[in-house]
Amino acid sequence: MELLRLIHPDMYSGSLGRFTSECLRNPKKHRDGTPLSETERGITVLDSDCIRRCFPSQSICGYISERYGHTGAVGIPILYWRLPVLPSYVEVAGEEGTDSDPCHRNLKNFPDTRSKKFFGKDFREADVRCCPTDMKGDGFPFDVAAL
Repeated sequence: MELLRLIHPDMYSGSLGRFTSECLRNPKKHRDGTPLSETERGITVLDSDCIRRCFPSQSICGYISERYGHTGAVGIPILYWRLPVLPSYVEVAGEEGTDSDPCHRNLKNFPDTRSKKFFGKDFREADVRCCPTDMKGDGFPFDVAAL
């Protein structure tokens, strides 16, 4: 299963010259400020295999744009990180068809201290993809210097 993490361009620090560990942090609240329940907690990711299987006529970028383009979860350009192999203690929760987004998953048992360490060790800018403006295709390698 290939997992994708949406990355907002605001998570790039020009002063540091890199993306910050905020890219892989557990949310505490909904966008409207209400607290997340225990079952809602987890780091949101997308299952790209599910997207290809359930939406074969749609590209990864088209799917992200349609489902998340209006939510504030993505910026311009739309960026995502193809996650490397996760540590064995991380649980990928969520089943196809159980959410308004059937390909949405949550990373559980991944507290911020561990996710920050994982991000620092395993994040590679070469694994960040940028969606083309026409949203066709699955993204291309992104030169972060463009931010």
